[in-house]
Amino acid sequence: MPVEMIVPSPINFKEITQAIDAALIETGHTVVLPRMDNAVHGWANQNIPNWKEIGPRTKAGNREWIYRTKDTPFLWVNDGTAGPYPIPKSPKPPGQALKFQTDYRPRTTPGAPFSGGPGIAVGPWRSSSQVMHPGIEARDFTGMAAEESDDDLPVDTQKSLDKVRSM
Repeated sequence: MPVEMIVPSPINFKEITQAIDAALIETGHTVVLPRMDNAVHGWANQNIPNWKEIGPRTKAGNREWIYRTKDTPFLWVNDGTAGPYPIPKSPKPPGQALKFQTDYRPRTTPGAPFSGGPGIAVGPWRSSSQVMHPGIEARDFTGMAAEESDDDLPVDTQKSLDKVRSM
């Protein structure tokens, strides 16, 4: 009985890594960033976050591509703030009271970052020399966008790997 050796073609790890990186970048640009932009749609221009892309890189054995921002308003809403804390006074003459409404309906709610509609102050007007902010409940835009992209990333990665195989 003749024995035939089957020799697999060599694996080009550089091409595979490049394909995975291409999938990470493609998914980030077509899935994650549009979701993040949608989350802040309608925000004042000065509050819209600027994203910094980091990667692709290997960390703890995983290939990753990260989007980061240091823009404070986004971080406050995404991560939440512990309240109550004093709201700093705007530049007014000393002793002048701050006017505010007693309730606020935010544009977004936790667990549904893309709910839309403007935030609106409601409730009766009050004035005080010191206003305490109740804090912001975390919206976790980034966690939800990452979770939603989990379905797209394997598909994009497979498409990129198929291109490597067909070379």
